[in-house]
Amino acid sequence: MRFSSVLFVTATLVAFQSKAANVCVNNMADFEQRKTQMPAMMQKLPVMFTVDSFAVTAGLKIAPAGNKLQLEANVNAIGSGDDYQQVVYIKEVCIIGDKVTMKLEAGASKRNEPPPTISLIDSGSVKINSITFKKSTEAQFRSISNKVSKDLGGSSGSGGVK
Repeated sequence: MRFSSVLFVTATLVAFQSKAANVCVNNMADFEQRKTQMPAMMQKLPVMFTVDSFAVTAGLKIAPAGNKLQLEANVNAIGSGDDYQQVVYIKEVCIIGDKVTMKLEAGASKRNEPPPTISLIDSGSVKINSITFKKSTEAQFRSISNKVSKDLGGSSGSGGVK
C-alpha cells in the first residue's frame, strides 16, 4: 500500500479517541449539529496530526473551509515516491463503531487505494498501519509542513485546493 493513501484516510483518525455514536458529517453545518456525538478530540476544528521520523515526515490538518471540511496533507516519505503537498475538500467523514471512513470530493485525489488499518493509541496519538501520528498544535503542524516543503524544494506550506 502506498503511503499517500494512508494520509488521506488519516484525517479521520481523530475520531478514535473514544467510542462515539454512529455519525457521518458532510459539511460544517452537519459538523456543528453532530459534534457532540463525536469523540472529544474531534469536537473542535482545526485538528492536526504530525509525524517526524527517519522514514516519514508528515502533517495532516482537518479544518473548516467555508461550509466545507478541508484536508491539508504535507508528506515526505523517504524512498516511497509519495512526496506531496495537497489541500482537498472532504465529502464525508463517518464514524461507525470503531471504524472511520472518509470520502474526498470527486477529482480531489487520484489515490484510489483501499483504506489502511487505523487505530487509536491514546487520546493524543493514532496509528495508521505502522506509522504513529501525534495530535499537534498549529505551530507544530506548520513547522512540519514547512520542513516537507523545504525537502520537496518548494515554498513553505501548501497552496490552495488542488
